[in-house]
Amino acid sequence: MPPASLPRFLVARLRRDLALFATAAGLALVIWFVITDSENVTVTEPLGFALPVQAVNIPSDLAVASRVPPVVIEIAGREDDVGRATPDDFVATVDLTGLPPGAHEIAVNIRSRDEDVTVRSVQPQSVVVILESVVSRQVPVAVEIENSPPLGFDVGEPVTAESLVTVSGIPQLVRLVDTVVARIDIRGATVTVDATVSLQARTSTGAAVGQVQISPPSIEVEVPVEQAVFRRAVAVTPRIHGEPAPGFRVRSISVEPVTAVVVGTLADLEAAGSATTEPVEISDRRSDLRASAVVVPPSGLTLEQPGLTVIVTVGLAPFTVEAVFPVPVEVTGLGGGLSVSLAPRRVAVRVRGPAPDIAELDASSFRVTVNAIGVQPGVHTEAVQVAFSGDLDIVSVAPREVTLVVERISGDAGSANGSSDGGAR
Repeated sequence: MPPASLPRFLVARLRRDLALFATAAGLALVIWFVITDSENVTVTEPLGFALPVQAVNIPSDLAVASRVPPVVIEIAGREDDVGRATPDDFVATVDLTGLPPGAHEIAVNIRSRDEDVTVRSVQPQSVVVILESVVSRQVPVAVEIENSPPLGFDVGEPVTAESLVTVSGIPQLVRLVDTVVARIDIRGATVTVDATVSLQARTSTGAAVGQVQISPPSIEVEVPVEQAVFRRAVAVTPRIHGEPAPGFRVRSISVEPVTAVVVGTLADLEAAGSATTEPVEISDRRSDLRASAVVVPPSGLTLEQPGLTVIVTVGLAPFTVEAVFPVPVEVTGLGGGLSVSLAPRRVAVRVRGPAPDIAELDASSFRVTVNAIGVQPGVHTEAVQVAFSGDLDIVSVAPREVTLVVERISGDAGSANGSSDGGAR
């Protein structure tokens, strides 16, 4: 329903209520501001920290030669703002624009970074700053390596982009500088480390020198890191090729020196066996061999002395064998008019010796005899005797005895006289 159609008394009442509401809201807002303002009254108190003073606009040919003392300030603002204030909220400076060398008393300028907090006072209001002419000189760069790579890696000689840098400052400080150090950390590195490193001025005793300028302030440093090469002595095992002549064997093998020094990585050395030699040929040899041979290192390693040779001695010896020869038995010294028969007619002669010597023998190499001197007709058992001119061992003769059956030859008149003529069968 449009407002025009409302009764007049309702319209008047609405207007009165709106006026009362507006008045109440305004009073509430005023009360809130009053209460808030009473809780955050403006206070003035000293900052609880000394404030460092920075020198600005220092002439390019001068340097501050004295320590600029800190100041204490008194600040003002709402209680909660002042309570939160720290030295970082303020900047204290002294402006050195256009000043010559010497001592100068300069007013301290304080600026608050917080608009709700103001600086009421500063103590002292000025400080003495001593300016001196800047001197420069070149000093060498030294690399200081921190930490180490893993086991099995070596650190090479560091390389710097600059060997000399310029140090500038007041004379008494510049004179203290002995070297400029570039510190670089290579912890755990397994490859070359290349980094841009900040520089620090040091005295001859290693103490840091501050308040000097280094140009350039940082340089490129390269520290080579390579897998380490280790050395180790390994045994040398000669490599023999071929077989000696038939009947011969390898009796001994020796090498001099017995070890060779090899170089390589730690992993390869741990897995390495012995070194060998180039093949030493003994095919068809019948005598000892003494020869020079080049050492061959284990796989993955190299010789500390390239081309190293050793003396290899191979001792050869014939095989020792045994052989049995059936040798006929001869009867010697049988009396005349007698005949003899043997059982057995042959004996087995067993000999032992080098195979090549044994191979040259046959039954004719031996003479087996039985002595029948003084033997009378009848059956007799006699020992056999073996004659052999070679340098071999006669192991056995079987049998050692034979049976002789001796008979008188019929019609032989001379038999009674013990004639030595007789026969064996």
